[in-house]
Amino acid sequence: MDWEPLLAAVIGAVTGGVDRRLQDRSQRVPPSVEGPEVLSEFSDGCESLVRFVQSRRVSRADAEDAVSHALLRACEKANREGEDLGAQIQNLQAWLRVVALNRVRDPRHRRPESPVERLPDLAAPGLGHGDLVVEALYVAAVLRRLPPHLRQVLIGRMYHVSYDEIAESLDIEPQLARNRMRLARHRLRGPLAVRVRRADTVGVVEQVASLAGHLSAHGGDLRTMGHEERLEVGAKATELRRTLLGCRAGRFGAEESKIIVGKVAVLAEALVADRDERAARDLARAAVRHLRFLRSPSTEAFRIRRALAEAWSELGEHQRAEKLLRALSLDEQNHFGAADPRTELLLHWALMNQGRFTEAEAGFVALTSRLGALPARKQLLLHALCRHAWLLGRLGRTEESVRTYTRVISSRTLALDTYHPDTLDAGHSRGKGLALDGQGERAFVLLDPLLDVRARVQGDRHPDALETAKYRHIARVQTEFRDDRAVIEAFGGLTEILDVQTRRHGARHPASRDTDRWLAWLQDVRGANRLRGPLPPIPIPDGV
Repeated sequence: MDWEPLLAAVIGAVTGGVDRRLQDRSQRVPPSVEGPEVLSEFSDGCESLVRFVQSRRVSRADAEDAVSHALLRACEKANREGEDLGAQIQNLQAWLRVVALNRVRDPRHRRPESPVERLPDLAAPGLGHGDLVVEALYVAAVLRRLPPHLRQVLIGRMYHVSYDEIAESLDIEPQLARNRMRLARHRLRGPLAVRVRRADTVGVVEQVASLAGHLSAHGGDLRTMGHEERLEVGAKATELRRTLLGCRAGRFGAEESKIIVGKVAVLAEALVADRDERAARDLARAAVRHLRFLRSPSTEAFRIRRALAEAWSELGEHQRAEKLLRALSLDEQNHFGAADPRTELLLHWALMNQGRFTEAEAGFVALTSRLGALPARKQLLLHALCRHAWLLGRLGRTEESVRTYTRVISSRTLALDTYHPDTLDAGHSRGKGLALDGQGERAFVLLDPLLDVRARVQGDRHPDALETAKYRHIARVQTEFRDDRAVIEAFGGLTEILDVQTRRHGARHPASRDTDRWLAWLQDVRGANRLRGPLPPIPIPDGV
């Protein structure tokens, strides 16, 4: 059988071209050889065999020579024995590896090497493959640093060679091959993990920076965005949370962790202000996992802890928030010499929502006095005055509360804008406080025009607009509680609001529970009207 063309084709598959020297050598093999079927069956694995031999720190040319030599030896053996090669050799692939390795181990058949020849031949990178080439060269460099006895087993497993075949080619026990593989993996865990960590860090930093940049374009306030934009930011925040949870704690370096944590804290604060406390809590919890790998306490670390505590507080977990804030306050005092005013503000708010009015009152008075001496903290002072005004309403000092809110609204109108969400929020709290005090007529005068503004600025389905709509209904019923039409309209409105809040936040969210209490109160009002009884008492609010 004329097998020379077939052998030349097999060698060409290995070397990428016909090796003239091997063609010359092939002429010494008798033409009666019966081995082409075996060789053609093995031709698909020739390139893997060349790369396997090349991993022994030999040049590409020597590896090709060794594989070609092994193929010729197989043909000679088949011709000499006069029987099927598969019957003579139980595992042909392992036999060829042993023959090829023995060939390269013989120094007489090794040509002088250059550093370039030792590197694996990589195809010319096409468009968009530059990063892949860099990573491949890095992995190759890491593999070259492994001891030869470990690298041999690892390379074999990379090309799906069984442990038994590796053991046979290296003349060792299969269990020893497995032990070497475990040791090789352990040696590579550090260098390769650094490379993966660097790539992950860049991706996460870019993801956080993109989201923070989008938020910054709107003044850092989600409430100034349209409904679709807020949904987009919420979806990206969820994706970021999943990314952070998918990254093992400690994967980022100290500086990268500081950047990520700082920007996540800003986003979490914006989510809390936009009444999406659950998303803020989940995102902050995903970021807090990476805090312990910072080299020293930082403002970014304190800020994300504060954002997490605020989210818990707004979700009604006031005791949990208090515990976190007290620990944070102590750490800030140890690090900066004094607690951050924002931490103190949130702590006093958590105390108030637990019914500890005396402690909260003393804290707010001291805080507002402290902030009044800091002109740079004017907006934080106005925020503290808002919280203090709400406490005054809870203490029954309604007129003092209204005066404080009016002062805050005037200051925010001058400093921010009439339609800024913070200005509108102060107006809502003022009207809501009057409704809780039973002064429905005064509350309705304030809340009715405010609802139109909030619906126009923030959208009629925004949580802030829904809250204003709810207390507008309550104020109207307080004014006209004998009017069944007003009560029925309010009941229908609050039922729709509760449905939206439950789907958005869940039934246990403070806003949902508050709406549910007012629905029960409206039922009592309808019963009182049927019996011509007095107006039922106002339900005690739970938190805000």
